[in-house]
Amino acid sequence: SSAASDVYKRQLSNIAFADYQDAMDSYNKGDFKSAFYEWKSLALNGNAKAQTEIGSMYFNGDYVSVSYSESSYWFKKAVNQSEPRAQFLLGLSYLLGLGVTKSKLESAYLIDTAIATGNKDVLKFRDYFNSQGFDF
Repeated sequence: SSAASDVYKRQLSNIAFADYQDAMDSYNKGDFKSAFYEWKSLALNGNAKAQTEIGSMYFNGDYVSVSYSESSYWFKKAVNQSEPRAQFLLGLSYLLGLGVTKSKLESAYLIDTAIATGNKDVLKFRDYFNSQGFDF
């Protein structure tokens, strides 16, 4: 029945959230290796937040070597699920031509879409980049 499958999906999503949070705790403690492998497992299973984190780790060179093509690969997967932070970060990648072909149009679309969600992290990103002279 669909009620049973809803319960199952909820349990899976609770487990995924717990794993995601474990990875975030590891990351915040500076244990990038543990965070990377926990998020990578979730990311490969389609978790958009984990895909965004893996993309960010490649973007920043946390545990892994900086790879903008790898970061944009993961950001795109998360953007396909409408993840606002991924939209913003992929937009930034397009703006700067990091791992993707530079495109002001694509950049503006993604960043505007992300900001319109009102996501707190996205608004922090916007404020930070505005303070660095970017105008979104």
